[in-house]
Amino acid sequence: MRPGTEYAVHDLEEVAPRWRDLCRESGAAPFHWPDWYQRWAQAFAADPIRVIAAHRGGHLIGVLPLVDRRGALRSPVNGHTPYFGPVVHGDEALAPLLDGLIAVARKGFVLQRVPMTDLQHAAWDAGLSGATRHRRIVPEGASQITDVRGTWEDFLASRSPSRRRELRRAHKRVGRGGAVAIEVHRGRDALDLLGPCFTLEAAGWKGREGTAIANLSATHRFYRQFGAWAADHGWLRVTTLRVDGRLAAFSLDIQHGGVLYLLKTAYAEDLAALGPGTALSHALIREAFATDELHRLEWLGDDESKRALGNGQVPVHQVIASPPGWTGLLRYAARIGVERAEDLARRSMPPRLRARLRATRARLGDRADRVEDVRR
Repeated sequence: MRPGTEYAVHDLEEVAPRWRDLCRESGAAPFHWPDWYQRWAQAFAADPIRVIAAHRGGHLIGVLPLVDRRGALRSPVNGHTPYFGPVVHGDEALAPLLDGLIAVARKGFVLQRVPMTDLQHAAWDAGLSGATRHRRIVPEGASQITDVRGTWEDFLASRSPSRRRELRRAHKRVGRGGAVAIEVHRGRDALDLLGPCFTLEAAGWKGREGTAIANLSATHRFYRQFGAWAADHGWLRVTTLRVDGRLAAFSLDIQHGGVLYLLKTAYAEDLAALGPGTALSHALIREAFATDELHRLEWLGDDESKRALGNGQVPVHQVIASPPGWTGLLRYAARIGVERAEDLARRSMPPRLRARLRATRARLGDRADRVEDVRR
């Protein structure tokens, strides 16, 4: 460890109070708080979450939650996790926290969904280079963002002619179905809308596939519990678009620190010809430009529709490291081989089969969760 710095491994509950203080000081997004991981673990984790904590002069300067899977440390993430990473007090706190991670991870570690700028990438690489020979930091995708610190007119001018036409016509198009009402609900009012929103999502392709929030008890419980916590802090926000009084589209979001994180969106598929989802997305952008409360929208994805709405991105990386020596090299090679095989299988698999496997995995996970509930 670096001079003056100590590390310790804690249970989540043990370090949670000081972790919350660190989140407030650093401005960490809500899904980096211990309260997110508490609810995530209750819904999805088969193994307890351990927290590596770095201290300097008796003060907590960094935390990193991890799950121990048969001796190898992994980030506690799944498809509902926007980002993962350490919470640190200043950039200089990352290096001692990585020292503690390397010391604890005797069989190596795999971290996913870690957002990194170029400077942060260099800091991670420098922090790992001195203690492990087998490491890999690779892009894992990106989250599209829309910076709204300029003007709506400037944003329109940056779009292609076809996109500008779509932006201008979106509200008129959905209005062909009747009177259009777009409303923003916050806090407890937003929490009361989760039931109708989840019902709308389940009525579409996710419901048919079996992966909608309402179809899976663990997932439903997680969003309800996290939503209640976020609502108590005033961060939960639901924007609805109604056509003649009927819920046609929604966006379930977290607003924190001037950023709107779009967690879940859905629209009524029988109204698809009217484009309610597109109209709502465009309304969210325009409303963000018109308020001083926001400076950025994060779409938390990288599909074509989100790239069309974004004017920047947050690169997301995967970090793999194994200890020095032949054993570490073999583990490292095995992880890379498994990853490449899984990636090849995903690319070559027909979309329909991929959807069936995704739905089966979700149902099996939900069934295991119900068995655990009965045991409790």
